[in-house]
Amino acid sequence: MSKDTPNLFSDNPDDLEAWKNEWQDMPEFEIEDMSAYKQIIVNFEKLEDLEAFSKAIGQKLTVDTRSIWYPEVEILHCINKRYNDEP
Repeated sequence: MSKDTPNLFSDNPDDLEAWKNEWQDMPEFEIEDMSAYKQIIVNFEKLEDLEAFSKAIGQKLTVDTRSIWYPEVEILHCINKRYNDEP
């Protein structure tokens, strides 16, 4: 990094404002809150109970399942996406 390049990760107030210069004319970007409304923990005494619950909600659950959405939703994987303004 050159001495003229602001450090965007510093606590220096001048550097903290530097992002405004770097982001001139960039497209607007807003992301909606996609967090869950409510989370609960469900315990199962035995495998048969887990399987019955899985059948009742219509989703595949295994002993390795850590979480689910109900109703089931498509999980967006955005790590491999980028913005391109060229036609």
